[in-house]
Amino acid sequence: MKYVCGIEIGSSKVAGCLGSFRGRELVNLWWDSLPVSGIEQGNIQEARGLTSALSALLKKLEAKSAIKVKSVYLGILNRSITAKHSKAVIALAERGSRAVIERDVREVIQQAEILGACLEEEIIESLPFSYAIDNENEIAYPLGLYGHQLKVDLYLLSAKSAYINVINEIINCLGLRLNGITLSGLAAVHSVFDADKIKGLNVFCDIGKDITQVLFFKDEKLAHFQLLDIGGDDLTLSLSQELKLPYALAEEVKIAYGRILIGDAALKAEQIPEREIIIKSGSDYSTLSQCSIITALTRASWQIAEKIAGALKPQLLAINSPNKFPEKVSLYIAGRTACLEGFLETIEVALNLPVKLAKINNPALVAPLMRRQLLSQSVVLNYLAPFGLIAEVIKPAYCSPVSSGEPGNLLVTAARRIRALYQEYF
Repeated sequence: MKYVCGIEIGSSKVAGCLGSFRGRELVNLWWDSLPVSGIEQGNIQEARGLTSALSALLKKLEAKSAIKVKSVYLGILNRSITAKHSKAVIALAERGSRAVIERDVREVIQQAEILGACLEEEIIESLPFSYAIDNENEIAYPLGLYGHQLKVDLYLLSAKSAYINVINEIINCLGLRLNGITLSGLAAVHSVFDADKIKGLNVFCDIGKDITQVLFFKDEKLAHFQLLDIGGDDLTLSLSQELKLPYALAEEVKIAYGRILIGDAALKAEQIPEREIIIKSGSDYSTLSQCSIITALTRASWQIAEKIAGALKPQLLAINSPNKFPEKVSLYIAGRTACLEGFLETIEVALNLPVKLAKINNPALVAPLMRRQLLSQSVVLNYLAPFGLIAEVIKPAYCSPVSSGEPGNLLVTAARRIRALYQEYF
């Protein structure tokens, strides 16, 4: 029995998922999360707290699964993460043309990574956006095509080396092997998007505690990544300041009684029954007006919605085509804030676009979750990134190879390798 462990490091919690699979089948999943302190916008202020939280999380997963975890995949989010395009070109032949082989693809990607690298940063994701052969139009994948030159447009996600070094040190202290690091939002996308069905423009917006990540996809490929300094904390702080509540109590009130008005908030506020809510702070009891809670949350939610709209609209216009706003966009919202009543509708009004609550659609994950009748439960949606890490790692077990020929046919594989060697050297 093999296993894969994926862990997401967030600003408010660490969440992990452990998946076991037999052969090509994911047979079981276990997950858990723990609060963590000392992280602001992904910046680790105190490593000891994160180390303790990760250690406790691993113990909970091991107790549930009876599996000793020795290696992990991480999903991270840090304010220092940047994205940029890097282009490179290599010659396929000195004269004439020849077919593109796997070594050529690896070489041109490596060249683009070198050109896009920075001394103070470490590349965490290298994603080909498009290829081109000679002066032809962009193509999805060049393997087997003939030409004189091969070009690539690579989309690179990088993080500060100092931050990655801290992560590596923490994982080493836990006695674990770090198999890979990726952006947590990109990991979550592997849970939400079914690769066989995603076409056109798709946007994934993950609203965290104090930072929001927005990923734009065009025909399955990441076209743009952006971080916004907004999050669910904005709602809690608004309640805390306007109602003179301690932060922790404001968070509880938001979760228990929070609701957001749609449309003319001032008019609808008058229609809310003036109901008093009894709350307990320490040993003291006090009352709050439900109308004041809803009004404060509505005002803060509209500010978040306007910032998201301000970030999305220019990028959608640029990605689709100059001066032409796309007619159809699929926008997925993730994060605990998205579950607040009225929040998704607020985003819809601000953007004038249909909005969907992110949910698990990856076929590799759907089957084991359906067996446990957990697919539709909201608790599962808090683990999109850890689930996505598992789905991406085991993806080869569920997908056919890109190359032609039936999987597992040794004669076809051998012939393909011989042909590649011949083209490379002759």
